[in-house]
Amino acid sequence: MIKWANNIIIYRTPNYIYHFGYWEDVLLYIPKEKIINDLAINLSGMDVRGYFLHQPHFFEDLDHLQIVIDLHSSEVVGIFSSKWYKVWNKDILLLKNFWLSLKLNGGIVASEMLGFHFINLLKMDSKYPYIMFTKTYNPAAYKLFGSFKVNNQVDFYPIISANNGANKLSQLADQLAKIVTPQAKLIPEKGILKDGHASLGTSFFSEQPKSSTEIINKFFSENLTINDQVLCIVDFNNYNNMLECFMKFGKTYKTLLDNKVGIPE
Repeated sequence: MIKWANNIIIYRTPNYIYHFGYWEDVLLYIPKEKIINDLAINLSGMDVRGYFLHQPHFFEDLDHLQIVIDLHSSEVVGIFSSKWYKVWNKDILLLKNFWLSLKLNGGIVASEMLGFHFINLLKMDSKYPYIMFTKTYNPAAYKLFGSFKVNNQVDFYPIISANNGANKLSQLADQLAKIVTPQAKLIPEKGILKDGHASLGTSFFSEQPKSSTEIINKFFSENLTINDQVLCIVDFNNYNNMLECFMKFGKTYKTLLDNKVGIPE
């Protein structure tokens, strides 16, 4: 069931409730203290309290905030946020903090989170994220972002098996790095942000996360320190490619996508 409540879009499943909206509206519905406390309990291996301590204006720096609540425990078990940037006269979307408790059925809930976020972003903002980017220390996040390359018309950066200096998106990567992480140095050939993670403190991750793909894990372990991140960019180039990606992560919303809207009024 999908409904509006206090400027928030709410999607209820048998086990979870997903809340999506502009950050200030979501915080009126779910206090940030509860979000932080519940995430600290449910996200093992991450120094959640330290993260928010290092970023006291985290919420205020967002555009959209999505929260997932477990219906059985009433605890916040997932968060997904995003922010728009204007670069070279293009609207570019930064995907931030895609965090989900390991206790959950991650595949299903992660897909629902992505689909719900993307579709309702289209509804609320009336602009299209043809270009999206993120920066991450997590090999699983890189793998997920790489799956946005749904066909050969979609451009992706960086390709870990290649020298990315001549990648179509390398100049944009340099510009985004300067805007979003000015203290870091981008290594364009590899897409690595040296000291991209330094502002969070070295204790944020208790150990480097892993993906299910060993070649990705090897790239991260051999090329990144705990202070570094990989800057990932996807350029869909057109509307149809973007929708093909969104369909992949939100098949429940096929009718909404076909009608080029977010949710029914």
